[in-house]
Amino acid sequence: MKRSYQPGGTKDYETFMPHGAQRNMKIKMHFQRKIRMHFQQKKNFLWTIRGAFFVLLFLLVSCTGIPTQEEAPGPQETSTQEDPPSEEQLAPGRGEETAEVPGQEPGQAETEEDLKAMDEWCPSWSPDGSRIIFIRSSGPVGSTQGERKKEIWIADLKTEKQRRLASLNSEPKYLYRSSDLIWSSDGKFLVYQDEGGPKGNAIYRIEMEKLTRTELATQTDLLSSPSLSSDNSSLLIAKSDGVYLLDLETGEEQRKIEGKGIHDMVWGKEEKEIFFTQANGTDFEAEGEDLLIMDLESQEVKKLASYQLHIQSLTYLKEIDRLFYVIVDRGRGDQITALLDPRKTEITQLSPGIVEGHSLSQDGKLLIQAEYPQGAAPGENRRGIDLFLIDLSDVAKVTRTNLTNSKGTGEIRPSFSPDGKRIAFQVLAEQGKELWVMNADGTEQTRLLSQEEFPNFFWCPPSWSPDSQLLASGANQGGNDDLLILDTQGKVVKNISQEFSIVKE
Repeated sequence: MKRSYQPGGTKDYETFMPHGAQRNMKIKMHFQRKIRMHFQQKKNFLWTIRGAFFVLLFLLVSCTGIPTQEEAPGPQETSTQEDPPSEEQLAPGRGEETAEVPGQEPGQAETEEDLKAMDEWCPSWSPDGSRIIFIRSSGPVGSTQGERKKEIWIADLKTEKQRRLASLNSEPKYLYRSSDLIWSSDGKFLVYQDEGGPKGNAIYRIEMEKLTRTELATQTDLLSSPSLSSDNSSLLIAKSDGVYLLDLETGEEQRKIEGKGIHDMVWGKEEKEIFFTQANGTDFEAEGEDLLIMDLESQEVKKLASYQLHIQSLTYLKEIDRLFYVIVDRGRGDQITALLDPRKTEITQLSPGIVEGHSLSQDGKLLIQAEYPQGAAPGENRRGIDLFLIDLSDVAKVTRTNLTNSKGTGEIRPSFSPDGKRIAFQVLAEQGKELWVMNADGTEQTRLLSQEEFPNFFWCPPSWSPDSQLLASGANQGGNDDLLILDTQGKVVKNISQEFSIVKE
């Protein structure tokens, strides 16, 4: 009897086969399926291994990166601007939609709220007076300065353009000062320190001609207090294990002083000696510090003074061969100034009480400092602070003169003009905060700015132009601080924040 064929049932070539032949065929097909399954499983296993390999390779590249060319030894240089900007790369002044926002991705436009939250302060003129570097901060409206992102910017006074030089990774509580940005004496490069970056703390150099940035040194823990030599060829750097001399031409480092807990240092006489401070305990933050000197030729180290407090602002006065420094109680905020004769190890205390800001003339023979009334604690009776001029030229007899002697106002953060003829200072007045200027003998006191709001320029003293004719200072303009250039009569010559166009990176 003929079997009927049902689609989806047995194969049609099996329908007409004898039973024995069908059984043999099924056995053969069974083994064929087993063999195919074995090879398919092996193939799937190999594809799984291959996929896992590529996943691991992708993760490795993402985490470490693969260099596209052989890296040269020495400091690594990156360019913040590959080619000179064209006119199309220049955005109109701050506030236009095409202007780039510091801290945002390229191409994103500034919003009105972003503009309100941007502040500029702590300016510093280049030695030739053609440029000004300053700190700019940005963040949400209502945020404090400590919470905002900080960046280094530069303004070109000839082209009236401004651009970002670098973003800062420092902890939010760290507030940059103009003294943290070090110009070379010829104005060709800038040195600055940053903290809390991907590699820890780092010191960078920015070349002004091409605006290229070079990482000079990096360390995860302590790396601080760079001090540039007078010929701009080398840099002193304090690391966790000592003081190093860095050759800026070759990038080579040489340890000059071995020891832990070294914070501040400065070149001494003819740059053949180094003054430095070192913690005199195991807790580098809580303990006090010693003041020492090292002769680079003999390698001899000598202790000059020891304090249960901290020492900062080391300044060598080569005209009178003296070391100026400030003794600080970090817990209370006390600051006391002192002058040391390194040859006789004689110390002269320059302030009977606490000071809030000081400035030395360029020749180091005059000191202007803001002094609290005797017996006052930091923050108490700030409107009783006066400015005292101290003549250091005759080290045998240091004289003091009260230049302000005001009642009801406090004069703080003075700044000597480069020619030594004028002094700019800030005033804590009853109606707000003010910026003033006077002659070095205290005459012709002139108010330049008056601010009801607390402006960020109060964190830094005003910066003088090299010719002593102009001042750069922050000023509160409608809720945020703009960077202004003023003459000595208070006339605003330029508003850098509003009038200078922003160069896109």
